[in-house]
Amino acid sequence: MRSRFSAVACLLLLVAPGTVGQTNTLRTFEVASVKLNHNPPLGTRAINLDVLASHGRLTLEALSLRHLILVAYEVQRDQVQGCPRWCDTDLFDVVAKAEDPNVTTAQVEAMLQKLLADRFH
Repeated sequence: MRSRFSAVACLLLLVAPGTVGQTNTLRTFEVASVKLNHNPPLGTRAINLDVLASHGRLTLEALSLRHLILVAYEVQRDQVQGCPRWCDTDLFDVVAKAEDPNVTTAQVEAMLQKLLADRFH
């Protein structure tokens, strides 16, 4: 059985070398769900964490793993390399809730980075 959540840890290190060794306490989402989306909406969408992370809640719909990495790490597409083929074709929904409703966008980015690392190994 093929694992959709393999070989991504090295990708995360490649795209975010500055995050290694940070001294900040790494927060995590209180509750989080990452699921395959089998019925994606039509059309293009702009993704902005400032808008999508409201009152400690984050909802991302029908995004590829590569796009989730781009959002979480604020990197360009060509900075993410070594992604398996499904990284661009399989779409995921992410719904998460932070314990603190006043969490900042930077904190949401860090929590999303940890969530991706945890869920996609």
